[in-house]
Amino acid sequence: MPPSPTGSSSRRGRAANREDNESRPLALSARRVSRGRRVGDRARDWDILPRPRTPSLAGVFHAVLALHTGEIPIKDIVAINPPPPAFHGSVALNGLFTTGNSETEQLGFTAHAVKRWLDDRFSLGGEYSYGRQKDQNTGVTSTTVDYGAGFMKYEHFFTEKFYGYAGFKIEHDGVAGLTYCTTTGPGAGYQWFESPPSTSRPKRGSPGSTKLFENTGSRDLAALRFFYSVDWTPVKPLKLYNTVEYLPNIADWGEYLLNIDAGARATVWEGLFGDFRIEYRYNSRPDPGRKTTDVGYILSAGWAF
Repeated sequence: MPPSPTGSSSRRGRAANREDNESRPLALSARRVSRGRRVGDRARDWDILPRPRTPSLAGVFHAVLALHTGEIPIKDIVAINPPPPAFHGSVALNGLFTTGNSETEQLGFTAHAVKRWLDDRFSLGGEYSYGRQKDQNTGVTSTTVDYGAGFMKYEHFFTEKFYGYAGFKIEHDGVAGLTYCTTTGPGAGYQWFESPPSTSRPKRGSPGSTKLFENTGSRDLAALRFFYSVDWTPVKPLKLYNTVEYLPNIADWGEYLLNIDAGARATVWEGLFGDFRIEYRYNSRPDPGRKTTDVGYILSAGWAF
């Protein structure tokens, strides 16, 4: 437990520390940083203050006073020299091979990474699965799965819970006749909580652009994006998760895309894990001759970092 930062001797010691800060950088994280957001080693003096999210006269006064005195209440300090922000995520592989009455080959991967700052979050990821099946009667091999997706998103927190974001997503589904679909646009969200056991964040997007390139041509949509995501860890090695994405056409609410994922992930050892998820994809107006609904059941193994 460090000594109390009060008294003249303590102030003289802090003044000496500030003089050689170049060789021994010191950063103190305030309580508001404890929710998964940490400042880097080379933070400036005002970065270490327990500043309020909503500016007020009293908050400004205490911030200025702390800058001049160098004093921060012990109760507001949760870490000393926290590590700089780094990417955290996971990589997983899945496969299916059968012989006998049917011959099936399927391989896929998923990857996801997130980097978190005090007021910002950047995430990106992608997945791809490809599978073929051979008809034993005719000997003809057909493609059963040809799906890929990638996304990139930047989020800025205006308060501890409310944030705005800008994102880009691209999808491909050869079996459904979708050459590729791109979705871009800004949005806003509200994060209920963010902690190691669980995370929940619904989002509502502003009107964006969705472009569908299908085998029969291309279509441009102006769509809204509604998104919901929750992670929950009921016990230490097990995590349950669920996401829902709804993209209605502003000009025609009867035309929309709906994506739902639900799954469970169990940590086996260190960063190694097993994962099982169900994917539900619905397109209210698919390419002619294609079905509206696709459902996938995926079992995979991977490594979290």
